[in-house]
Amino acid sequence: MDKEQILEEARIYRTLSNDLKDSWIKVLKWKKLSQAELSRRTEISERTISQIINGERIGTVDSIVMMCLAANIPGDISEHLIRLSGNILLLTNEDHIMYRYVLQNRYNSSLSDIRQFLFDIGSETYIKFPAISW
Repeated sequence: MDKEQILEEARIYRTLSNDLKDSWIKVLKWKKLSQAELSRRTEISERTISQIINGERIGTVDSIVMMCLAANIPGDISEHLIRLSGNILLLTNEDHIMYRYVLQNRYNSSLSDIRQFLFDIGSETYIKFPAISW
């Protein structure tokens, strides 16, 4: 990661509020990603994604993590969105430990590449990832 990318991520992080909808809108705009494309990448319906972003539905930690990874959102920003959604990543939950790792270290990979990585290291968490490539 280069200096410009680090500074850009820090700049975006500083603009995020404690409002779920506002934060998601800013992040998706920054990533130049529509809800429709996010739906395609995650295999979560566009309606469900809209409801999660608008705070009309509480998304599961699994769905929020998939949305963050599909949008290639860096770990700190992803964890902010996860917290705003009413979820937390627990260090006592193996899936959550794997999520934390991929959010911090593999967020620039596709979901299918992350799925393959998790499979290769023997983590059952890979099952939760869509078996598609985009």
